[in-house]
Amino acid sequence: MHVHRMRDKGREMPVVARPQDVRSACIWFCRYRSLRALAAYSHLRELKIGGLPDDSLEAIGALRELRYLCIVDLPGIRSLEPLRGLGQLETLSLATLPEWQGKRRQVVESLEPIAALPALEHLELLGVCPPDLSLAPLEFCPNLVSARFAHYPPREVDRFELVTQLPGDFAPLPQFEQRMVKVKTPT
Repeated sequence: MHVHRMRDKGREMPVVARPQDVRSACIWFCRYRSLRALAAYSHLRELKIGGLPDDSLEAIGALRELRYLCIVDLPGIRSLEPLRGLGQLETLSLATLPEWQGKRRQVVESLEPIAALPALEHLELLGVCPPDLSLAPLEFCPNLVSARFAHYPPREVDRFELVTQLPGDFAPLPQFEQRMVKVKTPT
C-alpha cells in the first residue's frame, strides 16, 4: 500500500487503518507538527518527505526495512545518527530547499552515520554538510555506486571523486514514482 499526503493542512498526521501494510509513502509539505506517526509503518521500504517538522530522525531511524529515503528541507536536523541503524537503506537523498541553493547550508554534526550504512548505493547530499565540509568519512562506503553533492567546496568534491572514482549521478527515483512516470508516459 502507498500513502500519499500532499500539502495537507491538518496539524496531526493521519494514521492508516493497517500501517503495517504500508510499503511506500510520500509526505510532501504538509503542516503536521510531527511525522513521528511514521514509526508505525514498520514495513515501509520507500519514503519521500518534503518539509520535515521534527528536530530528530528517531522515527525514521526506527524503519528498519527502509531502502529508499529522500528528505527535502530538514531545518531542525543536526544529527544523522538515527539513520545508522538503517541497514537495508540503498538510496539516501538529503537536501535543503531549492531556494536555499547558494545561500545557506544545513549543518549536521557528522557524516559518519551515513558511512556506516552497509547497503548504501546512491547518495545525494545537497546543501547538507558537516561543519568541516569534508566528504572523507564517505570514502569507504563499501557499496556506493553514485554520489552527488552540492554546497561543498569544489576541491573537496573533486578529491572525493578522484579517490572513489564514483560518478556524480542523480539518485534513482523510488519505485512508486517510477510506476507513476510509466503510467503517465503516452504509448
